[in-house]
Amino acid sequence: VEMFPLPEGLMVVRMESGSLAERAGVSIGDVLRCTPEQLRETLAALKRDGVAEIPVLHGGKAKMLRVPRHTDQEARAA
Repeated sequence: VEMFPLPEGLMVVRMESGSLAERAGVSIGDVLRCTPEQLRETLAALKRDGVAEIPVLHGGKAKMLRVPRHTDQEARAA
Protein backbone atom coordinates (compact mmCIF):
# COMPACT_ATOMS: atom_id res chain seq x y z
CA VAL A 1 0.00 0.00 0.00
CA GLU A 2 1.32 3.41 -0.92
CA MET A 3 0.08 6.42 1.04
CA PHE A 4 0.50 10.17 0.82
CA PRO A 5 0.56 12.20 4.05
CA LEU A 6 -2.12 14.88 4.43
CA PRO A 7 -3.06 17.08 7.40
CA GLU A 8 -6.10 14.77 7.90
CA GLY A 9 -4.04 11.55 7.86
CA LEU A 10 -2.68 9.15 5.22
CA MET A 11 -4.34 9.03 1.80
CA VAL A 12 -4.21 5.66 0.06
CA VAL A 13 -2.88 6.21 -3.46
CA ARG A 14 -1.97 2.64 -4.50
CA MET A 15 -2.79 -0.87 -3.31
CA GLU A 16 -1.78 -4.34 -4.36
CA SER A 17 -4.53 -6.78 -5.20
CA GLY A 18 -5.20 -9.09 -2.25
CA SER A 19 -3.46 -6.84 0.27
CA LEU A 20 -4.71 -6.62 3.86
CA ALA A 21 -5.94 -3.09 3.12
CA GLU A 22 -7.98 -4.27 0.13
CA ARG A 23 -9.41 -7.21 2.08
CA ALA A 24 -10.38 -4.82 4.89
CA GLY A 25 -12.35 -2.64 2.46
CA VAL A 26 -9.93 0.25 2.01
CA SER A 27 -10.25 2.04 -1.35
CA ILE A 28 -7.89 4.26 -3.32
CA GLY A 29 -8.53 7.81 -2.10
CA ASP A 30 -9.53 6.78 1.42
CA VAL A 31 -7.79 8.71 4.18
CA LEU A 32 -6.62 6.75 7.21
CA ARG A 33 -7.07 9.17 10.11
CA CYS A 34 -3.75 8.43 11.78
CA THR A 35 -0.04 9.16 11.67
CA PRO A 36 2.44 6.63 10.28
CA GLU A 37 3.43 5.78 13.88
CA GLN A 38 -0.19 5.25 14.92
CA LEU A 39 -0.69 2.97 11.91
CA ARG A 40 2.37 0.90 12.90
CA GLU A 41 0.98 0.59 16.44
CA THR A 42 -2.44 -0.43 15.09
CA LEU A 43 -0.91 -3.10 12.84
CA ALA A 44 1.12 -4.41 15.81
CA ALA A 45 -2.14 -4.64 17.79
CA LEU A 46 -3.66 -6.52 14.86
CA LYS A 47 -0.92 -9.15 15.08
CA ARG A 48 -1.29 -9.35 18.86
CA ASP A 49 -5.10 -9.15 19.25
CA GLY A 50 -6.32 -10.50 15.90
CA VAL A 51 -8.36 -7.40 15.09
CA ALA A 52 -7.82 -3.64 14.92
CA GLU A 53 -9.89 -0.54 14.23
CA ILE A 54 -8.76 2.38 12.10
CA PRO A 55 -10.67 5.63 11.65
CA VAL A 56 -11.11 6.33 7.92
CA LEU A 57 -12.54 9.03 5.68
CA HIS A 58 -14.29 7.10 2.90
CA GLY A 59 -16.01 9.14 0.22
CA GLY A 60 -15.74 12.17 2.52
CA LYS A 61 -17.59 10.40 5.35
CA ALA A 62 -15.96 9.34 8.61
CA LYS A 63 -16.23 5.69 9.57
CA MET A 64 -14.40 3.15 11.70
CA LEU A 65 -12.81 0.35 9.74
CA ARG A 66 -12.59 -2.96 11.61
CA VAL A 67 -9.63 -4.94 10.30
CA PRO A 68 -9.46 -8.67 11.10
CA ARG A 69 -6.13 -10.46 10.89
CA HIS A 70 -7.71 -13.04 8.55
CA THR A 71 -10.83 -13.01 6.47
CA ASP A 72 -13.44 -15.66 7.35
CA GLN A 73 -12.44 -17.60 4.24
CA GLU A 74 -8.74 -17.56 5.21
CA ALA A 75 -9.55 -18.68 8.75
CA ARG A 76 -11.54 -21.66 7.42
CA ALA A 77 -8.70 -22.62 5.06
CA ALA A 78 -6.07 -22.50 7.84
